[in-house]
Amino acid sequence: MKLLAAWLMALLVPAWAIEPRKSPAEYRAQAETPAAALGAEYIGRFVTGNGGSHAIGDYIAIEVGYYPKTREAVAVRGSDFMLRINGAKQLVYPQVAQLVAGAIRNPHWERQRGLVTGVGMGGGGIVIGGPRQRSRFPGDPTVRAPMPDPTSTEQGVSQDSENDPLEEAARAVAGSALPEGGETGVRAGYIYFIYGKKLSTLKKIELVWIAGDEKRSLVLK
Repeated sequence: MKLLAAWLMALLVPAWAIEPRKSPAEYRAQAETPAAALGAEYIGRFVTGNGGSHAIGDYIAIEVGYYPKTREAVAVRGSDFMLRINGAKQLVYPQVAQLVAGAIRNPHWERQRGLVTGVGMGGGGIVIGGPRQRSRFPGDPTVRAPMPDPTSTEQGVSQDSENDPLEEAARAVAGSALPEGGETGVRAGYIYFIYGKKLSTLKKIELVWIAGDEKRSLVLK
């Protein structure tokens, strides 16, 4: 029974899951709380997975390694992390990995006005589209057709998804994201933030880590 459970778990873990580095010291920046140590590094607009590199559009990836000091299960969430860009007072919330994957899988959806607003891991949650408009008369041109959910894997996917670079990139984004939830042991993965400007405008990047009552800042650039 244990062998069967282990086999099923292996099927659920993507082949491109990120291997944690040996210690936080191998990352660009480090921080520590009484419960865990953290290493983090700015990666850019590409993620590695399944033997290659994949572009992630208007998003940037931060690689994080989490090193607990006990064997107890500890809940780690993407919403525990935020970015301070170029010293700005306003912090940038991370994006849900599945939503980033959906946007990469269907890049034309992001260009649709009002497709996604208020997306992030903050208290506001995810809002896709807006209230559905009612037609004033048959064929009303002011009514937009309802947009599909960009997190769906059933729409906009090439029939030959095995060789579709967008589909491969989307799978790598979802599969290499930082594992969330209550787990034991060391874990690592990417956290995604949206940044539509040129990367050359990124002069300073600071990762803010909130762990319970503890707050730490890691300068990544």
